[in-house]
Amino acid sequence: MAKISNILYMIDLLNTGNVYTIKDLSEKIGVTERMIRYYKNEICNNGTAIESSKGPNGGYFMIDKIKNYTSVNKYDIQLLKNVRDFLNSVKKFRDILINN
Repeated sequence: MAKISNILYMIDLLNTGNVYTIKDLSEKIGVTERMIRYYKNEICNNGTAIESSKGPNGGYFMIDKIKNYTSVNKYDIQLLKNVRDFLNSVKKFRDILINN
């Protein structure tokens, strides 16, 4: 679940219109620079464009802000965890019924 919340946090940061270096993002999110590159690829592969620029003032940024995007808070993350746990319990229950 941390991956999802980290990716959402990265989107939230980039959605402000600011330019962030990989190092800045890794420090803010609390992951390695390698994970930031991975998150960028995951976000881009799912249809949200993250641009990058080189040089001393370079970094990642979003040209088109996500419209109607609201940040995700700890309660939203807890809800997602509860849904995941519920779906896992339904799957286990279904597997028990099928095997009996």
